[in-house]
Amino acid sequence: MARRARPTSFPHPVVGIGDDLKGEVHCNPPDFDLGVDTTSVRVDGLAVTNPSIASLVRDGVAAFTIRVSCGATYYRETFQSRSAQIQFTLPSSTLVGDVEIQVRVCSLQRLERYHPDQLHPDYGDRTFDIQVGDVLALGDDFSLRVDKQFDPLAADIPSIMRIMKGNNVSGPFEVDFWGEQIVVLLPADAHELYGIASNSSPELIHAALVMPVLCEAIRKVRQVSDEEATMVELPWYRRLEAMLEARRINDDESALSAAQKLLDMPLLRSFRSIVRKSEED
Repeated sequence: MARRARPTSFPHPVVGIGDDLKGEVHCNPPDFDLGVDTTSVRVDGLAVTNPSIASLVRDGVAAFTIRVSCGATYYRETFQSRSAQIQFTLPSSTLVGDVEIQVRVCSLQRLERYHPDQLHPDYGDRTFDIQVGDVLALGDDFSLRVDKQFDPLAADIPSIMRIMKGNNVSGPFEVDFWGEQIVVLLPADAHELYGIASNSSPELIHAALVMPVLCEAIRKVRQVSDEEATMVELPWYRRLEAMLEARRINDDESALSAAQKLLDMPLLRSFRSIVRKSEED
């Protein structure tokens, strides 16, 4: 499991960024037990050496957080612990390709006039207002590659499609159907926002981006032109054919209807997500 680079600045002093605040966050590399249906994740050896932040964790004002995210499935979830070990279970279907794991200490409460011990002398008596969820200390970032055997019944869209930054600065997105996977190329301005949206509203990505591309792919599978005859040998083409057959989606259904079924009704999921978030606010 590889360690990755991490961000370089925050609006308040954070352990692990420069010499603003002394201390370290320790942990052992996450241990993944990958199963067919569920995956167990364990992280142990969690500790923070800055005395002020360690005290906040003991008092329940802050906690160690483990954030697991997967760009291929748009999955993101954060788990908390006040002890030196945390263990949790995830649906295995949420982990495909590159999986990122971030270890942090985050505030669970608002902190007014925050002035931790071992702050750099340049700060003097300056204090900070910390909001719920703000990062107080950075641990390591880890990355894991999860490769799975293809299952057509699972409608594993990340196995046939990926989203990347294209060469254009703005304008419509483009699609390349001529590789092992369908590649959706976003212009720079959209790709910058995609990174935020895919984490906060993955259902919206399915409805607004993945579904129209999938519709076009289904049309190509059903009606291959002479110019596209060699496309039938591409891995994404064969896998999409297998998905449609496994779900018993025949050619009598429109490409739009077929795409919605493969994506488990993305518009309905988007509406439910919006309503749920509005109720939480």
